[in-house]
Amino acid sequence: MSGIPTTPQAMEAFLCRNLASYLDIPPAHRIHRDRPLYSQGVDSLTALSLQRRLERDLHIPVPASYLLRENSVSELAAVLADLMRRSTAPQGSGVVAA
Repeated sequence: MSGIPTTPQAMEAFLCRNLASYLDIPPAHRIHRDRPLYSQGVDSLTALSLQRRLERDLHIPVPASYLLRENSVSELAAVLADLMRRSTAPQGSGVVAA
């Protein structure tokens, strides 16, 4: 899974790059990591497009509600990094201790 962000910091950078392209903001550094997404121009249509992209690129389900809450990029990155960790965590071995 190379190239897929797994830490909150890498996920922030990934989100900023993607948001910049959806919001037509030239360099990603202009995305404010601590401001709510809606205050930066993310509306329901943008959120749905971004949701599809995130699901495709990250290979995990991303509920649209995560993109429509009052989350900042930093908060969303932490949630997505946690989802990534959970999706790649080894499942139980099926052996029950006696």
